[in-house]
Formats: sequence, C-alpha cells, structure tokens
Amino acid sequence: ATQQNTEALASSLAGQQYWTIQVQHM
Repeated sequence: ATQQNTEALASSLAGQQYWTIQVQHM
C-alpha cells in the first residue's frame, strides 16, 4: 500500500511537472 501511494504521488508530481513545462513552452 505504501509503495502504491508513493508511485501515485510520483506520478502526480511528474504529471504536474510535465504540464508546467508544456505551458512554459507555449
């Protein structure tokens, strides 16, 4: 369960970072 939470958190952060980068390049 802890590992799943960590993966979900990492995925969420990666998604936020991805969209932030996309917006910056627009």
